[in-house]
Amino acid sequence: MKKELTMKYLMIFILPLVSVFSQNKADGSFTLDEISLVVTDLHFGADGVIRARNSDSPHKVSFDIGKLKLGLSEIEVTGEVNDEREQGQSTFKFNGPDFELSNIIINYSTIAPYLWERLLQQSRNYESSSYLPTQAKNDVIFTLGKVQLLFESEGDFNINGRNQLIDFNLQRSLFRVSDVGVEIEYNNDKSKTTELILSDFKIEIENLILDLNSQSPSPRVDNAIADFKLINLEIKFPKEIRNDPEFKELASFLGIRGGQFRVREIEVKAELENGRKMLLNLVADTQFGKGEISSSYRLDFNEYGRLEDIFIEKSIIELSDFSRGVSDLIIDWEKNSGQILPRKGKSIVFELSGSLKDPIIREPSKRSK
Repeated sequence: MKKELTMKYLMIFILPLVSVFSQNKADGSFTLDEISLVVTDLHFGADGVIRARNSDSPHKVSFDIGKLKLGLSEIEVTGEVNDEREQGQSTFKFNGPDFELSNIIINYSTIAPYLWERLLQQSRNYESSSYLPTQAKNDVIFTLGKVQLLFESEGDFNINGRNQLIDFNLQRSLFRVSDVGVEIEYNNDKSKTTELILSDFKIEIENLILDLNSQSPSPRVDNAIADFKLINLEIKFPKEIRNDPEFKELASFLGIRGGQFRVREIEVKAELENGRKMLLNLVADTQFGKGEISSSYRLDFNEYGRLEDIFIEKSIIELSDFSRGVSDLIIDWEKNSGQILPRKGKSIVFELSGSLKDPIIREPSKRSK
């Protein structure tokens, strides 16, 4: 593990210092407030020509970064060594490596086929072995507000012949991307522009504790809280794609309006307790439906520490606001399976329990409602 190597090198630095004071027993410490690399207002630009198939293809690119920061902070390491017993122990705590990237703008221009041309040709039943896609100028603009990667951790390291990590707690870990935009314009034609927008995406983990003394061949996560969240993902399709009959059919199926696919929000929160019990909450708001799931699970391991089954103690699922296509799929499934999913008004509400391999579906109990 990387953290084991980090601790090993830190202790190599500390141990010679503490040995100055005693030949039998010694202790020492190392602290550092912050060390970082910061780059601001970075710009890179280049023009070039690539020769392919006896033709010249011009390329133009520019790259701008408002700020880049990489560093470690609040480093604390303490250690104790007993020469007579040939062993020792150290405790460590640090934040990092932390990474931050903000205000990114990438402009790229090249000669290439139209992004959607192959799809349009297939929908028009045009096939030819000698078909060569037309090529023209593609202008790509990529913008990104901020990328963050943060870590806060602490633990204990056993100094002996094995140099073993005996305790580790990841207090917080965060990966976050915000204000992402991609725009692709073909042949200076605004009607052939494709856009992607993402307001916010994050994965956050807190209080992750590793069980390093279990019989499992690899460390097992004992406790953890995780949060996955996506807000406002949009894809805007060009005019001729919106007017394509096959796309119109798909758009009607998924509830896409105005040629714009959107996921308003998806959030998954999970909590693991004592390596055996897991709580899960999910909320989703999309064009083709909304959903909420609230569940508790039991993780069953065998004597070797391997996961054998996931037992659903209780799971309440509520689905609503379906698009036409999804609604038709549910009706067809009910007809083919002979089962009718419980409903509450226009919403489908049901409860799951039992083994995840073969769950039992039923109406929610009165307490669940």
